[in-house]
Amino acid sequence: GGGGGGPAAGTPSAPQNVSASYNASLQQLTVTWNPPATDNGSGIVQYRASTADGRAECYAAPSANSCTISASDVPIPFRKPYNDRNASQPESDWVLYNTTGQAAEYLRASAENGDQAAVSWANGVYAQARNAVGWGALGFAVAQPKRPPGAPTDVVATGKYKAVTVSYKAPADLGNPSGIAAYLVRTDTGQACITRVTAENPLECTYTDLKPGTKYTFKVQALGAAGWGEFSSVSNSASPYDLKLDVLSRPEVKFLLFKRGSNLEAEGRAPGLRAGTELTPVLQLGADGALLRLTKDTAKVDRDGNFTWSRKLDKKDNGKPASLYFTYGNDKTATLTAKLGATIGLPSAPRDVKVKSDTSGFTVSWKPPARDGGSPISEYLMTSDVRAPSWAQSKFVSCTVKAPATSCTMPGSTTVFDPNKTYTFSVVAKTERGTGPQATKKWKGEIYRLNIFKRARIDSEILLSFTAIGWAKDARGFEIQAKVGENGTWKKQGTASLDPDYVEPIGDWIGMLPKSSTAGSTVFYRVKSDKGFSNEVRFRLSSSFEYSFG
Repeated sequence: GGGGGGPAAGTPSAPQNVSASYNASLQQLTVTWNPPATDNGSGIVQYRASTADGRAECYAAPSANSCTISASDVPIPFRKPYNDRNASQPESDWVLYNTTGQAAEYLRASAENGDQAAVSWANGVYAQARNAVGWGALGFAVAQPKRPPGAPTDVVATGKYKAVTVSYKAPADLGNPSGIAAYLVRTDTGQACITRVTAENPLECTYTDLKPGTKYTFKVQALGAAGWGEFSSVSNSASPYDLKLDVLSRPEVKFLLFKRGSNLEAEGRAPGLRAGTELTPVLQLGADGALLRLTKDTAKVDRDGNFTWSRKLDKKDNGKPASLYFTYGNDKTATLTAKLGATIGLPSAPRDVKVKSDTSGFTVSWKPPARDGGSPISEYLMTSDVRAPSWAQSKFVSCTVKAPATSCTMPGSTTVFDPNKTYTFSVVAKTERGTGPQATKKWKGEIYRLNIFKRARIDSEILLSFTAIGWAKDARGFEIQAKVGENGTWKKQGTASLDPDYVEPIGDWIGMLPKSSTAGSTVFYRVKSDKGFSNEVRFRLSSSFEYSFG
């Protein structure tokens, strides 16, 4: 068959959106389609799918939208696709697309005329529907090489308060298959910023960890189904600016110092702003005093990014509470508060640092410092010598939390642990006055990782294999749970133990699908332990066999 001579009158039109995928590990070619636009008044009774050369085919019921051609029947062109420019391009570098018009006619004619060279070049498949009248028109898919997207365009960097935002436009060539999943922005000094493409995310990325006053350039590349594309041309240079307020640089000086005949004094830094930029002070004297915006008493940034400011006060203000900050546009420094004549110090170290680990990662917790130095604690910084994954922006794991929170949880996916190493965790408290001393914790705790790495299904029988790092090699009592559908309820399916005969801590479980599962539904599995849960895997019950490893 295959429709030689064209379809007869009254037969169905061609199946729509024909596509195909070749599974190299299973050596199977699966063809999928949507129903024809019309069955010409006679219901469809069968579908057929075939390779373009007609040497291998499969059949499906009228309610189906796919069928699979077995390994021995799949022609060589599908196993090792090629074109007239590259005779060794691997199948992982090809993708199948539906086609119509001249391309479909060329493919159909090539198949009917036995032109194997043309058919092999096209690597095509077709699908066809049959009604009571006969077989209908052919719907084709043609293999084309995968291609990463082109370079993004119009890359512009804009310096902001403690940040630089890089905007860009999508490349003209979206790759093959068409579509962008993410963008990577990289500085000329190597820092990376990744943005996933969603309806909510604009085409831009903001850096908040660059050094104020330092100029940076940027380039962007796009990620498609075929991998990363080329980098864009280099952007303009830009740098973040900062506004920092501090006491005068004399050691142990009193902030907002008032003496008989002296001034109210402060100094700060504004790296990234041009020399001569004016900052406006905002001063409040007394708890109920008005906020004075001193537009005629500004502080100017010097060529090194520093500024100083002073104002003569009356003796009657001595002993009053006072607050001061500086503004530039919509940005402002921290607000420093003190009683005139009083000293503001730094906070002491956080107390009682603890580290706890489970299958989801690890949590560092602490208690607030005994003293805040006379200024409220704004945030805590936790640092460690735990190595971060290669894709992370920083070399080691760290986090910043806003007060009053006193803990930080890091997912297991963001850490690279060595179970034989002792790690150091440090925590410091920050106020508007500065950063206090650090509290440290040495930790060599138990590290737990639970991961399903292999799954298989033959009809209703399920096989799961999982690793359990951190447990004894003969550990028992791992509970296998399943649910039917995204919103289903997790239910126990059985238990599994680690096999002590394996070199690695590995457990296996064989069981049956839940009784409530039906054809076409999706069933999820996970492993429960006394330390948490594993990753989730799923089975889509649209075929009789499924398998994945890794």
